[in-house]
Amino acid sequence: MMTRRLFFIGLLIILFQTTVLYQSLSFYGVHPSLITVFLILLSLKLELKPTVFLAASLGLVQDLFMNTLFFYSVIPNVVIVLSVYFVRSVLDFENFLYGITLVFFMSAIDYLLKDFLIFSKTGIFYIAADFLIYSLVNVTIYIFFRFLIRI
Repeated sequence: MMTRRLFFIGLLIILFQTTVLYQSLSFYGVHPSLITVFLILLSLKLELKPTVFLAASLGLVQDLFMNTLFFYSVIPNVVIVLSVYFVRSVLDFENFLYGITLVFFMSAIDYLLKDFLIFSKTGIFYIAADFLIYSLVNVTIYIFFRFLIRI
């Protein structure tokens, strides 16, 4: 039951991200990813199996909405969830600085994995400084979500 509710929340985030944020919010051509931050937060709280299922299914939905390569969002989403799940037992992510660091690095991994998937399809590999902007914007979103959760 909880997985269905979280999937519905994820769908609402994807709809909001693809309709409102993608149209109106851009930082030097880089669009933030609410779903990445959402999956990181879920990975810190939930067990592995439902989180991987949510990551894969939300990635498929995200690929359908954004009209991208098949598995363009699924693979990075699942890798992020698995990475966060296995790192969370080592560090205390209730610490604000650890959480910011985690979101920064997971966002960079998300961006670079998507670049690699584009490379595997097109043969063009281009890494710009955009992944730093993407990671910083996602950290800002994480700080905002964390502030909202505490209120």
